[in-house]
Amino acid sequence: MKKAIILRGPPAVGKSKTREKLLERLRSLSPPISGTHIYLDDGWGAGEVRLSASPYSDLVAVHEDVVVIELGCGEIYTRAQLNNQVLWLLDARPGATRNPREWVNILKSQGRDTRSFLLWAPWAFIQEGEKARGNKVPPEAAKMSYDFYYLADWSNFPAKALIEEQTLRVDCLGLGALPRIIWNACELSPSWH
Repeated sequence: MKKAIILRGPPAVGKSKTREKLLERLRSLSPPISGTHIYLDDGWGAGEVRLSASPYSDLVAVHEDVVVIELGCGEIYTRAQLNNQVLWLLDARPGATRNPREWVNILKSQGRDTRSFLLWAPWAFIQEGEKARGNKVPPEAAKMSYDFYYLADWSNFPAKALIEEQTLRVDCLGLGALPRIIWNACELSPSWH
């Protein structure tokens, strides 16, 4: 059966490392299972693919057995400043987080067993992870993305997508355990011990 694994979470929580380990495991099997990944945070700028008439054409084109989808924000937002305070303004057009049913239905129409995992940790853990990777995301943008997860649009993602979501506390489980936990939860074969 075809699978879709959704990895959600703020920057530096471990989505990319988990995705890499899952795909590595697929390739190591004999025979290997085909797998790919899609990063839904890219393409939301003016004139880019996510704002086109076919925002999820990359998902439509996936033919591999397993697709791993990374989603941190997946929305259009603007940075503004008011009285020396930084504000993040979400665009009125909903993106991948606020309108997940649009792209999750593509996965389901492909006959994919779709599972979602929210990778989570306290802000201090995220800060350390971001520092370790050289502040790939500027600190104020990382904090904004982290804080978005407290908004109803982010916390209601599973209900809007009509899928269940399992929350995995990265700080408690350890980053190394996540790929195995997700693999087994998705019932991929053989089991990963």
